[in-house]
Amino acid sequence: MKFKNLYQYVLAIFLVCSLSTFAQGQLEKIAVYVSGSSDAGINKSFSNNLLAAIAQSGKYAEIGDSETFYKELAKSHEDGISQITQTAKQHGADFVCAVSMAEAFGAYSISARLIKTADSQVIRTASLNRSLKSLDDLTIVSNELASQLLQLQTEFVPPPAIAISNELAPSSLVAVAKKECKSTFNINELVSKIQSGFPTQLKDCSSTLVKDIAMSKSPFGKKTELKEPKAFMMQCTIDGIKQKLPSDVDEYIKPVKGFVQNILNSAAAADGGLDVKKLSNAIGGMNVNDLINELKTKAANDECMVDEPYAPLVASEDKDNGSDSEDEESYTPKGTTHPGLGVLIILGFALLVSILAINQ
Repeated sequence: MKFKNLYQYVLAIFLVCSLSTFAQGQLEKIAVYVSGSSDAGINKSFSNNLLAAIAQSGKYAEIGDSETFYKELAKSHEDGISQITQTAKQHGADFVCAVSMAEAFGAYSISARLIKTADSQVIRTASLNRSLKSLDDLTIVSNELASQLLQLQTEFVPPPAIAISNELAPSSLVAVAKKECKSTFNINELVSKIQSGFPTQLKDCSSTLVKDIAMSKSPFGKKTELKEPKAFMMQCTIDGIKQKLPSDVDEYIKPVKGFVQNILNSAAAADGGLDVKKLSNAIGGMNVNDLINELKTKAANDECMVDEPYAPLVASEDKDNGSDSEDEESYTPKGTTHPGLGVLIILGFALLVSILAINQ
């Protein structure tokens, strides 16, 4: 009898261990790739730390050749989402976490996307702005980023029912179930205004930058003080977009900043500055839908954001107030005026002088 009980006990332990091993073997595979830092060591260390943090959560398993996967992308200098996703799929990953970093003002703007390799669908996004000055900083940021991504995927499980007094029940339940919203916003309104105004705003800011560069090199008249080109483009674009959006939507400005920063990074000159010609090509070839999809994904998890039909208001007095409607199309930084005929002549001459100087 004792032997029979012992046999059953050992069999139960064996079954539990087998099921545990089987469950671990069924975890979906994930790969991680980080790009954007001028220091390749930061990219690699960040990738390793983030992969370890995700694997330790028990939700995903590391692919078998993560080192080969990373080296293949790093060697080819490919940081496009489609290429990263395709390469991860070839290495057996069900999901890939693609992280892009942009250096700005002595810190990093970090954006992460969790992508399903089967259909290239972006499952979740996360973003941080942090300074990375040590390995400890990398570890902290990796854990924080992993926590954001995995928390967003965690399904809500209702807490067990507990006996509470009638007086405490309403306020307690509301505090747990809902976060307090000062205001609610319509994601379709934000998307419509960004989709219609963002490209125009970028082009207008780029044109203003070109004009300012030319005026700063002009031998005639008072020279215009030239701001740092990347900083100007960021401030000009974001300030213009903010004017079109409701207040208190700063969390939705962050993805816009990241998108602009990626455009500026792709237009970087050899010396680290801004190549105006590359900037024009980058603006012309950008895909605003990537930004829109990121905003919609973010809104899906925001209790203060509603998804309701939105139709842009069409002014009935456009013909009578053509100049006013034209002024509302784009934002021009304070202190910048539209050039008159005389300024345009000087501008054209200054550009000619600059071109001749370069050819010599």
